[in-house]
Amino acid sequence: MLGKYHEALGELEHLVVMWLFELAKVSMSSIGYKLHQQISKGLQHQSEAICKAITHYNVQATALTLPHPVVSWKDITKYTIL
Repeated sequence: MLGKYHEALGELEHLVVMWLFELAKVSMSSIGYKLHQQISKGLQHQSEAICKAITHYNVQATALTLPHPVVSWKDITKYTIL
C-alpha cells in the first residue's frame, strides 16, 4: 500500500515540476506567438494530467493506515507565485 502511495506522490511531483517549467516558459517575453500557443496548449494537457494525478494521489493517501493529507488543485496553483 505504501509503495502505491509513493508511486502516486512521485508522479504528482513530476507532473507539477514539468508544469511549473512550462509556465515559466510562457512568461518569457522573447518567445514568438506560435511557440506561445504551443506551450499554452501543452499547459492545458498537463493541467488535465495533474488533476488525474491528484485524484489518484488522494485515493492512495486516504487508503493508508495513517492517512496522509489530501491535495487539491488550489494547493498546486499556490506554487505559481513562488
